[in-house]
Amino acid sequence: MPDSRLRVLMIEDTLSDVQLVQRLLARSRLPVFDLRLATDLTQGIQALRAGGFDAVLLDLGLPDSSGTGTMSRLRDVDPDMPTIVVTVTDTPRTVLDAIRLGAEDYFVKSRLSDEELIHKIVDAVVRRHVLSGGPLALAAPHRVGGKTIRVLVVEDDEADASLLRRMLGTVKLLRIEVLEATTLENAMAHLSTGVDIILLDLNLPDRIGLDTLRHLRATDPTTPVVVLTGVQDRQTAVAALESGAQDYLVKGHVDGIAVGRSLLRQLRAPAARID
Repeated sequence: MPDSRLRVLMIEDTLSDVQLVQRLLARSRLPVFDLRLATDLTQGIQALRAGGFDAVLLDLGLPDSSGTGTMSRLRDVDPDMPTIVVTVTDTPRTVLDAIRLGAEDYFVKSRLSDEELIHKIVDAVVRRHVLSGGPLALAAPHRVGGKTIRVLVVEDDEADASLLRRMLGTVKLLRIEVLEATTLENAMAHLSTGVDIILLDLNLPDRIGLDTLRHLRATDPTTPVVVLTGVQDRQTAVAALESGAQDYLVKGHVDGIAVGRSLLRQLRAPAARID
């Protein structure tokens, strides 16, 4: 990262939480953070419209807005602004809705750490520059260690698999090796060769629905799994997260940018073990 200040807008109405984030960001030697405060969503939107910010830290519970509708209103103003949710709840439904609305990541205030928060902000800003061809694009390979990421695509529909291959080819921030399987049995055989992330369709010739994910998790509880399916159903999405998926994407509603962001999130966070 260049030795320059990153301007971060924090939309938060609780002083103790503001002071906590100030202390965490002050521990960074490089980059240096310039934290600006808005105490409600109205002030935050006004500040965002004035411009000049690199990222936003957003509380979902504000005096004039609550829940994921807060995220939605903010994205209406600037859909490309890197926004990280920092709030008090982490129910799967709330997390999923916030990510679907464009949040780069989601933190619970009681579990904030300086290193993780700093890295998330930097990564979000770098990703925005990479996707827009901005000046920080050259920093991208250093953020992911320059390694090749092995992505296993488990999909039996050739048209969907072909589209996904093209999407993965547009992800500039990662070097990706694509492995493919058309059945869950084939996918299991690939796991012994070393896989970093699994993109999983739930409906395969040998398994259907959430049983596909649960059977995979029973065999491999740790490799990050991103469900990519045609089922646009919130209940199924929440159940998939509860069954061990790290993300849930709906075919026809995602592009290469969305898939790339999902992959990056998995590389930054260890998979939860499901017992």
